[in-house]
Formats: sequence, C-alpha cells, structure tokens
Amino acid sequence: MTILLTPTKLNKFRLNWSRQTFDFSSQMDTFHGAVPPPASAMYPAAYSTSDQFFFVCPSYGAIQSGNSFPNVQRQFNLADAFSTAAGTHQIKFGGDFRHLRATTGQSNSFTVFADSYSNLQGGIADTLIQSAGTSISTRTNNYSLFGQDIWKASGHLTLTYGLRWDISTPPVSTTPGKPLYAVTGIFDTDPVALAPTLCGTHG
Repeated sequence: MTILLTPTKLNKFRLNWSRQTFDFSSQMDTFHGAVPPPASAMYPAAYSTSDQFFFVCPSYGAIQSGNSFPNVQRQFNLADAFSTAAGTHQIKFGGDFRHLRATTGQSNSFTVFADSYSNLQGGIADTLIQSAGTSISTRTNNYSLFGQDIWKASGHLTLTYGLRWDISTPPVSTTPGKPLYAVTGIFDTDPVALAPTLCGTHG
C-alpha cells in the first residue's frame, strides 16, 4: 500500500503472509493391469494412508504406499518505508520484520519383509519394523532497519549513502517437550550487524 502524504512525502507499507507445504507420498496404480490391494490389507488397525507402508521381498522388489514426510512452512512479513525530498536530498528510511515458522517430521511407518516368494504366498513375514513418527515446529525472526540519502551535491555529482541494521534470531522449538539442539556459533546473532553503503555517480 502506497500513501502520498504530501507532494514530497511518500510512505509504502507491505504486509504478506504465506504458507507452503511439502509431502513425499507414494500411491500404487493400475499400470500394466496391476490391482492395488485395499488399504485394509496393508495397514494394521493403528495405521492409515496418512502413514507409510513398505513391503519388501528381496527377490521380487518392493512396494510402498502412504505419506512419508509432511512439512509445513509459514511466513509473516511486515515492511514499511518512508521517503521525503528536502532540497537536494532524497531521504528514505524504514524497517522490516519477518517471522518464519516451520514444522517438519516423519509419519508413522510399518515395514514388512518376506525373505522368499514361498513365505509371501504362505503369509509369513520374516521381519516386521514399526516406527513411530514425530514432528517438531521451530520459530525464527528477522529484524532490519535502514536509512538512505541520495544527495545531488552538484549538477554533475550525485552521492548515495546509507546504513542498514539486520539481526536474525536463532531457531527455537515451539513444540512442548522437544527442544531444538544446535551447535554453538552456527547462527550469527550479532546485535551490531551494520552494513554501510556509499556510492557516487558523475556525469
């Protein structure tokens, strides 16, 4: 949103929210006349098609069905910039806030191994593996402020100079009872992260 306050003063405001999802899922089809078994024949009572099912027979390959890695990322962004003209100066300053929340994990899984085709025909499972899925949500924030001046020093010389400050907080877990472990020093949270800018044009 752009607001013209006066002929020499302008304010730009931006608000954004987004949500992205990523899933890795498998589904059996009818390729070459194949007949997929019903879900009730693959998933035990405690499981569903939201979980993942594997069947492995070393001599004949494997089949897989269900959802493996459900992931969701949400982002909220707020930015504002004010600009004004004063004589030979065009001054602009503003700030930005970005909030990122991500949820990642793995669904429950049920894996059946049959060592031979005869065992498969006889309904014998040589190995069963059950895995309980879990997920964790994290949160991180980014803050920034800036100021800039475009100064027309003369008819042939224009100088642009400014200063920007940024800081990103390290990710933290928002899932009760599941802290996020991180190696110290990976995330730079220097509160004096300043970035100056200076350039000029002549002509």
